[in-house]
Amino acid sequence: MRGHAVALISLMVLAVAALRAQPQAPRDAAQSIAPPAGTGVLGGIVKDNDGNPVRRCTVSITGDMRLERMTVADDEGRFSFTGLPSGRFTITAKKAGYPEMSYGAKRPFRAGSGVFLQDGQQVRDLALTLARGAALTGTVYDDHGQPMPGVPLMAWEIRTALGGERTLDYASSGPDTVITDDRGMYRVYGLPPGEYTVGTTWYYSGLGYDVRVLTDAEIRAAFQAANQSAAVPGAPVTPPRDPPRHNYSAGWRRSPHAVRPDVRHRRDDCLA
Repeated sequence: MRGHAVALISLMVLAVAALRAQPQAPRDAAQSIAPPAGTGVLGGIVKDNDGNPVRRCTVSITGDMRLERMTVADDEGRFSFTGLPSGRFTITAKKAGYPEMSYGAKRPFRAGSGVFLQDGQQVRDLALTLARGAALTGTVYDDHGQPMPGVPLMAWEIRTALGGERTLDYASSGPDTVITDDRGMYRVYGLPPGEYTVGTTWYYSGLGYDVRVLTDAEIRAAFQAANQSAAVPGAPVTPPRDPPRHNYSAGWRRSPHAVRPDVRHRRDDCLA
């Protein structure tokens, strides 16, 4: 009887060892599946507004079934993607100083119509236009009229809602920060058409002891003092504090190729 028990335990140990020795299937098997391939071809040329080829720009495509590819155009602005399956593809071109543009889009950084490729179809005459972005340049001065080097700046886009509300947001090209040079000068480039204001980048540089959390007793005392002042008729009313001032310069509208040199921006200028 004891021999049978030992044999049974031995068989169980061998079975567990055999299971551990078998190769385990990858947990993310769906991610390891290779994207589909085919015989289709997408190719074309990238030009600027003047019809000149944009050399060495980056062209990327995204398609169905998680297919993503990227290439660099040659010196003639031409690109080509081979071995593509059937499906719809989005084609995007970009280069430093040029706002990103998709095939079929009317404005930069917008989704285009894309291209639907049939099985085995070869399209080699696609044309994309990359317009050189606008640039904003100027000088930052302190209260005494002296140039301020090392000041971080950003171009903020002024957007107007349908209701007329004007808001500030990151530029479509992204929250790129530039630093003024030793002469206090800056240059922000690669901007798509729009209305912008130049402002200091929001950095928090406080130390740990600059911020202190109020205690419960202090909070209760503050509320009690406010209630007592409101309940006493004729009590002096503390005037409201001035609204916070943001370091923004006056905004102006820009179109591609427009550069306004020698713009003076003071540290305390505010957006109207």
